[in-house]
Formats: sequence, structure tokens, C-alpha cells
Amino acid sequence: MFRKVLVFLILAMPAMTLAEAPPAVDPFPDPFFPTVRSVGLQASIHIGGAPVRLPVTVAAGSPFTVQWSSAGTGCVANWSGASILPPTGSATGSLIVSRPFIITCFGRGAAQSATMQVNVGFTDLAVPTFSIIGLKRTKVSDTYVEGPFTLKAAIRNLGKLGNQSAFKVKYILAFSSDMKTSPRTIGELTINGIGGAQSKTLEEFPWSSTPDEHTAYLQVCADTGGAVAEQDEANNCSKVLGPYKFSAKP
Repeated sequence: MFRKVLVFLILAMPAMTLAEAPPAVDPFPDPFFPTVRSVGLQASIHIGGAPVRLPVTVAAGSPFTVQWSSAGTGCVANWSGASILPPTGSATGSLIVSRPFIITCFGRGAAQSATMQVNVGFTDLAVPTFSIIGLKRTKVSDTYVEGPFTLKAAIRNLGKLGNQSAFKVKYILAFSSDMKTSPRTIGELTINGIGGAQSKTLEEFPWSSTPDEHTAYLQVCADTGGAVAEQDEANNCSKVLGPYKFSAKP
């Protein structure tokens, strides 16, 4: 008899599900600061009025703006000390060293943080490759048949800070290996900006030499007009090609 009653009681017990659990209720509701599940924090860095991808690299001392918005009641940030920031706002400033910007916005029952890394960098232009195509040697040492030739070069930004300004690149011929004897420009290009740590292969430049008794040397230099602020202005030129003497075609 005991065994039968026990079986009956077990079968008669109602099944419990999570759906039947009573909903969570705020025991202390506040009409001015309602409970929220998320503050919906959105934070970004703006330069020139436009948002940028993170992490971002800026020049030392150049202004940028941190913007944030949330549905919280306030925020704290690692740049505001002990002050409580409004749930939505902005702050403009500049840096001389890299750092993260961290903000946490909070409300009744929720908080959310965001980290934005801002790096301080520089632009540094160089010409790592330069070559001349089409040389034909004669029987005389360092002497070649006159052109035409093709000059090929590439420039690179060794820094992490991009440059949006246009700058000049010049092909230069001189009569000494230090490029100081009778230098003259034999070609010029305009480069419309270059990104951080980016390389650009220049368009092939056709050049026609003429027979000359002088020994020629060639070089390519970037930003010859000084339009770009750089950390190192002394490495803007390529290696020097030469010596070349050109004779008339047979």
C-alpha cells in the first residue's frame, strides 16, 4: 500500500518550468532614476568634426575630441579626475604622448565602459628604392650609350602618422656624387598624400640623356618643397646612382 501511494503522489506533482518563475521586480522603484538593463554607451574620437577608426594616430599637440552618449545617469572617465560627467557630452584636447581614454557610464542597475586608444605619431618620408632601366655599356669604363632610359622609384612613410597634404617628388641630376655640383631637376611629380607606414610606387619616369663630357649622378628626393612636417628631414632622398657618362649612339 505504501509503495502505491508514493507512486501516485509523484505522478500527481505538477511539473515546474522557468516560465512559471515570478518576474524580477525592483523592490525600491525610483521615478527619477528608473532601473535599466543597459546604458547603451557609445563613445568615439573625432578629428576635424568627423569620427575616426580606432586606434587612431595623431600628431603631437593636434586637437581631437572625445564624444560619448548614453542612457545612464552619469559617467566617470580617466581624464576627468573625481568629477562626474554628464551621460552625454564631449571633451576636446591634445596629447604629447600616447594614452587610452576610458569612460564608464552608469545608471540604476547597469554600467558600461569603453576604451579608446589615441597614439601620438609622426610622418617620416623616405625613398627606399631607386633604379634606372635601359643602360647599355660601352667598351669604356662607366660609359653608356645615350638614352632613353626609365627611372623607377618608390617612396615610403616610415612613421605611423599619415599625411593628407600634397607634396613634390623630384628627380635630380648632378655632376658629383654628393649631388652638389650643378644639380638640376630633370623631372617632378606631385603626390597627393600618403598613409601611415605606407609605401607608394611612383609612375615610371622616362628620361633621355645626351652625350656629355661630364660624369652624371642621379637621385630622387621627396617633399622637396618642405610641405610635410617630419621627424627626420635628412632622409628624404634616395641613394645616389652613378657614375654615368653617356656617349652618342654608334
